Amino acid sequence: MDPAPTAAGRLFARGGAPAIFLVALLARLAVLLPLHAHPLYGVPIVDAASYADQARALAAGAPAGEALFWQPIFYPLWLSVVFRAFGPSLLAARMLQAVLGAAACVLVYFLTRRLGGRLTAVAAGLILALYGPVIALEADLLSEGWAVFWTALLLWLLQRAQTEPRPGTLAALGVAGGLAALTRPTFLPFTLGAGLWLTALRVRRYGWKAGLDTAGTLAMGLLAVLLPAAAFGRQHTGRFTAFPSSSGLNLYLGNNPRWIETVSIRPGVEWMELIREPQRAGLSDIWDQSDYFRNKVAGYARSQPGAFAAGLLQKAARFLCSREIPRNHDLYSLREAAPVLKPLLWKAGGFGFPFGLLLPLALLGLAARRRQLGAAWLFLLLYSPAVIAVFVSDRYRAPAVPALAVAAALGLAWLWEQRANRTRLAGALAALAAAAALTSVARAYPEEQLAFEAERNWAAGQRLAAEGRPAEAEACLRRATEIDPRMVDAWNSLGVLLEQGGRRADAIDAYRRAVALDPSNEGPRFNLEAARLPASGSSAPAAGPSP
Repeated sequence: MDPAPTAAGRLFARGGAPAIFLVALLARLAVLLPLHAHPLYGVPIVDAASYADQARALAAGAPAGEALFWQPIFYPLWLSVVFRAFGPSLLAARMLQAVLGAAACVLVYFLTRRLGGRLTAVAAGLILALYGPVIALEADLLSEGWAVFWTALLLWLLQRAQTEPRPGTLAALGVAGGLAALTRPTFLPFTLGAGLWLTALRVRRYGWKAGLDTAGTLAMGLLAVLLPAAAFGRQHTGRFTAFPSSSGLNLYLGNNPRWIETVSIRPGVEWMELIREPQRAGLSDIWDQSDYFRNKVAGYARSQPGAFAAGLLQKAARFLCSREIPRNHDLYSLREAAPVLKPLLWKAGGFGFPFGLLLPLALLGLAARRRQLGAAWLFLLLYSPAVIAVFVSDRYRAPAVPALAVAAALGLAWLWEQRANRTRLAGALAALAAAAALTSVARAYPEEQLAFEAERNWAAGQRLAAEGRPAEAEACLRRATEIDPRMVDAWNSLGVLLEQGGRRADAIDAYRRAVALDPSNEGPRFNLEAARLPASGSSAPAAGPSP
């Protein structure tokens, strides 16, 4: 049952999908445009820079290399199509992602409309439309915008397939599941689980033949995506697989005796030392290197099962944490560059908004409307453990938001229905407050204490230097050293930039600072010694590891 509509509610109820699409798109543009124009946040770094470089090379006709298969292949391939159509325009890609994000909100609206009243559907669509962390992620050149869209589409298709199991719907569900897995492999358990669930429903209602027809149609849709992707991988890397070569390393990052430290390793010397570990063991093939880390995880789980299980529980607590746990950048730092985010994304003490409110409402909806929310239950029960099994961050939790938005909207509708029952309403509100408190631990996780602003300035400085913009690069690198004076890589990169600009004395000073901070680091030491040589005998400086 919907609450009594206000004037605004009636307007949204009549406008429905178009109104939600417009609100979602305007919110995304209000964040995207200032971030794109910002001298620091408009520069792609780390994963975003890697995606952009690969996509530009593919759009220019370069053959696919092993680097393409380091991460899931869908996003760089999609980005290359955008660059081929619009030129190497970062703005065009970001604008298309804003449209995609708004479309995901409409899908959530239609999904919830099948489960509850029209105003409940509007509430679900608006939750996603104004969800600050998702908006911020969609503004970057990252795959999370697509991942959120796939969640919304998969849930909508699954809900339709429950009541209208037509071959086209089932095949579309399989295709969407395959594309989602090529975007984030953590979607695969849900896709397989959804197939088994639908098959079981069909067997129970109509017999084994109907169930097998359902399973076959879903499998054909899924394999129509994954088999060509695996063949593509074999053609370029030698292994028949659709999944990335970084999977073993990512699994190791969150599952080893020092996992709290390894998930906090930043781009730089320590990161390069880690990813080169298999090479020092004599492994040159990218898949052998991935298997090396996977075998280390298996050995850890066998030798220390208690510690391994404790790590999973700690990662589960991170998944439920109301704050956004950073990975390559801190979403909260974007608020100054894009003021629209200030009311949509914030934290106070241990509490983080909006997840700290979304999760309790979603839990209420999942409990009170469990029969209606079977698809959402299935997604959360299968997607969440897949993330927890690797490691948790704001980026990897974001795809769960559409499912939570649907459940939260139904939770709000249930609260409205209980308004006359003060005892039940008070109990529900107390439960919401308790859930918010339990997921808002005051102690910051190690990942939240890193100097992300210094790292972003360093990474942006390296990127700007590579693009031939030395003045802007120097400003970023100097800002990085001001924020974190102990950042060796920033001092070394600054020295390289200054030396390339003919300012050898200033470069030597920067190298000296880097060497003083970490005498064992070979890069700055080599650069300092080379810079002291006469000009005729000097060598090209070593820029160090790229972020």
